[in-house]
Parts: sequence; C-alpha cells; structure tokens
Amino acid sequence: MTGVSRRESPYRRALTWVGPSASLWDGIGFAGFTPSSGGPGAPSSVVEAPALLHARKAVYEISVALHFSAAHYLPEYDGDCRSIHGHNWSVKATAYAETVDSTGLALDFRVLKAALAGILETLDHKNLNDVAEFGSMSPTAENISRWIFENLARKIDRPGVRLGKVAVGESPGYEAVYREA
Repeated sequence: MTGVSRRESPYRRALTWVGPSASLWDGIGFAGFTPSSGGPGAPSSVVEAPALLHARKAVYEISVALHFSAAHYLPEYDGDCRSIHGHNWSVKATAYAETVDSTGLALDFRVLKAALAGILETLDHKNLNDVAEFGSMSPTAENISRWIFENLARKIDRPGVRLGKVAVGESPGYEAVYREA
C-alpha cells in the first residue's frame, strides 16, 4: 500500500509514509525524517515524521491586484519580443501577517492598494525601456516583478507584516512571480 496514514504511538502521534521510497518526502519539504520501526511485517520504507511537523504556524495573506498598460521590447531576445510591443500588465501583490490588529485587520487593503498604485503610476502608459528607474535592466516580467517587489516592500513598513510576493502578468495565463525567501 502506498500513501499517508496516521498511527498512534505510545510516545507521540506520527505521520508515516508507506511507499516505495522515503526519499520522496525530501523533494516536497519533508527532509529530516528518520526511519522508524513499523513493527513486524511493516515495509522497510516506513518513515516517521518528527512531532514538530504537526505544529503549524498560521499566516494571513492579504492581496491586491491592479493593472497598468505599457510597451516594452527585449533587445537581447531572439524572436518577436525584440520589437516594441505593448501589454495590459496585471500585478498582484501579496503581504503576509502573523496576527491581526484590534480591528481584526492584518493589513488594510487600502494601504496595500495605495502603495502599489503609487509604484504603478511610474510605469503606466510608458515605454518601459525608457523608464529611468529600470536603468539598463531589461524590462521582462521577471525583472518588473522584482523591481515592484523591492519598491513596494519599502512602503509596507508595518510591525508583523512583510511583503510576500509580487506576480506580474503580461498576458492572461503568463506571469512571473518574485518572492524573497
């Protein structure tokens, strides 16, 4: 049998993986498991998680989405995007907070929206290759998401709140996300 199951132990609750290889957990963030004895007849690939795996830290995500229209070209790109063209860019900024304030808010949407809108004013209806703030940086969706993140993070200066990620889409279904670990 392959899958995840719970079993009671006299010492602690354990999450076990019964399957072809315990190393499967390593690729999805469960490194540090130690082999355990599943008892007589148990497969050798039973792995027991540390008790800390069950303790989770709650985090609120607060997101706002806005858009701007701008042109750009990618001079180093080998293809159509080398020529100037435009997009109706979408931008979604997400902040993380561990607690809420006395009003029940982690971060007021209006605060995040106003900060993001102020940054996007710099880009709206421009040729992004000519925007001085980018310098010599190629205005790819990846670089734009990082630039917005870095500028927005400075504006979201609240105790217990941090900017988590910025996603920039140049067309429906195509987006680049920047986050800091």
